[in-house]
Amino acid sequence: MAPKEKKKHVHLSIADKLELLKKLEAGASVSRVCEIYGVKKQTVSDIRKAKDKLRNYALKFNVDPTKDKKGVIHGRNHMRQPQSETLEEAVFKWYVQQRSVKVLSTEEIAEAVLVGKQSDDSRSSDEEKEVAIKPKMSLVRESIDILLNYVDLCDNYNIQGYYEHLRTLRELVIREQHKRGKQTKLDTFFKRKTPEPQPSTSKDSSVAPTSASDFIGIESEDSDSE
Repeated sequence: MAPKEKKKHVHLSIADKLELLKKLEAGASVSRVCEIYGVKKQTVSDIRKAKDKLRNYALKFNVDPTKDKKGVIHGRNHMRQPQSETLEEAVFKWYVQQRSVKVLSTEEIAEAVLVGKQSDDSRSSDEEKEVAIKPKMSLVRESIDILLNYVDLCDNYNIQGYYEHLRTLRELVIREQHKRGKQTKLDTFFKRKTPEPQPSTSKDSSVAPTSASDFIGIESEDSDSE
């Protein structure tokens, strides 16, 4: 009589054990499950006793079968605990948090960068347009008149040195106004070009006329006095 072949011991992965439990809960008999997985009834009984541990372990760690480089499918067979449970739990929590947050793909990141660049370009172009807007000549002229009045009343010798430059600039602005054909304000048109003389010890209060318009203004004052 030939000896009986020794039945090969079957090692079920954790994923297989969980699947076995699902079949039992769905109504499959123990005999049918033993036939499907090739295990003994005692093995099925042991799996039933450890079902809570198996499910808790599957919640913490990945027990799904994976393929290696050769394409062979492997599954986790034992519920081994990591050497550092604290680190493992921290990594697991981080993994769960990352899964709950939307992670952008490479295409989405590139699109976001492109949109941001276009927004920056449009913003810079708008800023250039704002810088390119010139102020009104009447406003420029009024500002120069204010500066002339300030320089005339100032005791700082260095600031007083710019008085004639401002006078020249004012004349150029007036010419530009006339060239453009824009009508100036009446109060600005009849405003004295030479500020009222103020007593000052740092510079002579009398200012010599430097343009034909100044001579006209002096002559009109002399005629009024007569």
